Amino acid sequence: MEGFDKEAFLESGPQPLTENGDDHPAVFFAPGQNPDLINLIHREFGRSEEAWIASAFFTPGVINLFLSAFERFLSSGGALRILLSTMGNVTRPEYLRHLRDEVSGAEVKVYHPSDIPFDQKPPEFHVKTFLFRRRGGTGAMIIGSSNLTQAAFSRNVEWNYFSPGEINVPFGGRPVFDKLRGEFERCFTEEAVPVSEDFLAGYEKRWEECAALQG
Repeated sequence: MEGFDKEAFLESGPQPLTENGDDHPAVFFAPGQNPDLINLIHREFGRSEEAWIASAFFTPGVINLFLSAFERFLSSGGALRILLSTMGNVTRPEYLRHLRDEVSGAEVKVYHPSDIPFDQKPPEFHVKTFLFRRRGGTGAMIIGSSNLTQAAFSRNVEWNYFSPGEINVPFGGRPVFDKLRGEFERCFTEEAVPVSEDFLAGYEKRWEECAALQG
């Protein structure tokens, strides 16, 4: 009864924790190349109809790992939204243009509230999440430290948690997956802008000024 009184989340049943989980929760924390996590993302794209990716940083090298999954997903009618940021000027302006052009079927936006000029720094956005809506209607999510960068999937020590579906019973609100998807959509719709040439011109000015100070 204490769990009910505190509106806690209760497990609906025992779920084994595995290293390379498919339909079980899994933690991926091995340093360096992690093919299990890469393969898992490919599998989720293959079984899903909608996907949402939020990442603070992006580098073009990661496209080599996921471009085929993106292309198959989009060509089959899947809807993909990607939300990035300019936090710390880590993601170069040309990287954003590359993703927009290379994965043209996806909606790509940058976290930047519209009342802030493009050459001014927005609030820091430091999210790393993959959300999938499977064709059967269930959700799956990867929450963790891996950005959408090649280093995150090939060299860095990263910790990521995979949840294959709605295994918890929510009290006093929506399921966790729906809360995360709702927050993603709010940021994407209300606090993000497309990777337009106007945005890139403003960001390039800010990025070059910062680079000059650091140089």
